[in-house]
Amino acid sequence: MDNIINMVRRKLFGVFRTTSCPTQNFLLRHYKTTGQCYEIGSKGPCGRNMIFYAESDNNQYGVCDCAHAHETRTLIYHQTTNQCYFVFQQGYCVFGQWLVINPRTKQPKCETNPCLKFTPISLLDTTVEYEGICVRLNSPCGEKKVVKFVSELLLPRCESSSASSKAIGSPVQSCKFGSAYAYNGRCVPVFVW
Repeated sequence: MDNIINMVRRKLFGVFRTTSCPTQNFLLRHYKTTGQCYEIGSKGPCGRNMIFYAESDNNQYGVCDCAHAHETRTLIYHQTTNQCYFVFQQGYCVFGQWLVINPRTKQPKCETNPCLKFTPISLLDTTVEYEGICVRLNSPCGEKKVVKFVSELLLPRCESSSASSKAIGSPVQSCKFGSAYAYNGRCVPVFVW
């Protein structure tokens, strides 16, 4: 019966077992908070828009952090909710505001969403501010170019409309702006606008 329960847990949550992780499976890491093993790259015990990463400095443990390896749009970790939120979306802000990065302090903040009065609510998650106007992501902005987020940059850019590449393989925690690692002072991210 325990084997069936563990198989169901693993399928649903990336959980393997409640004791130490088997050494022959390099995709499993121990999560200190729950005392269980989870597959690297799974949702595991992590919050919204987060995945379970291998700690970059330890081959036994894993951590929950923003799913930067799967997204080009900037994600910001919020300790109170233990979740990650996209910039230019409501996130943890009150209705009528969205999450942005303060260019002076380089910290996330909530501010009035200037696009709210021009954009249907159903399209707000795909609308961003670009060069002072509200546009939908993937809107044309030049010959064979669209407004989109580019990995490692915090703000949307006018870039080639060709598909962006995603990371392949097992994600290892790195120091990205907005990550839980950076928020908790475990690393200092490079800040690129």
